Amino acid sequence: MNKLHKKYIAQIKSAFPAIGKEEKKYLKTLSDDIKIYCEDNNPSSIEELYDNCGLPLDTVQDYYNQFEPDELITKLNLSVITKRFSLCVVTLLLICIVATFISSYMMQQATINEFIVMNSEPIRVEE
Repeated sequence: MNKLHKKYIAQIKSAFPAIGKEEKKYLKTLSDDIKIYCEDNNPSSIEELYDNCGLPLDTVQDYYNQFEPDELITKLNLSVITKRFSLCVVTLLLICIVATFISSYMMQQATINEFIVMNSEPIRVEE
């Protein structure tokens, strides 16, 4: 029962193109409703959940049908912009980290070379 509930909700989550605050609230409410349904009816298979609660894609489609097309396009565009911005920030952070490591390594090598030069004795050639 609990396994079917989790599997069904996971399938619905994977059907969403993007999950924001509103989608999380919807998924929480839906998850609670499906859990109650499973406790009351004890379905034996995922197909039984599909028959009574709908296919995951249908559930997602029903959720998006409540929005106006313009609102939906704005919501999805905002999601794409957020993902791209996050990717840029992560990339810049990685570049800064790598640059810091390279700089630290070069300073360490310069210090080691300076130490070697300072502590080396001049080579004397005796005839």
